[in-house]
Amino acid sequence: MLLELNLTIGTLLFAILVGVGIFLIFRTPKIISKLIINSIVGIIAILSLNFAFNAGIPLKIYVLITTALFGIPAVVMFLILKFFGVPL
Repeated sequence: MLLELNLTIGTLLFAILVGVGIFLIFRTPKIISKLIINSIVGIIAILSLNFAFNAGIPLKIYVLITTALFGIPAVVMFLILKFFGVPL
């Protein structure tokens, strides 16, 4: 009885989460396109700063993921951290 109740609640929560996810994907293409553009601009900015000004920001996986998620603000954060001598 308890196992069936837990399974039912888990299935219901999963269905709700999938529904919300599908709703967000189809309802907000403008937000998703802005996120993709911001990610591309951020990664291009970090590569340009490293190439043109020798900023010394390493191209490690956590730097690239953070830059892909947050874009230009992440690049500025890494520049500030590098300026204050925090090892990246």
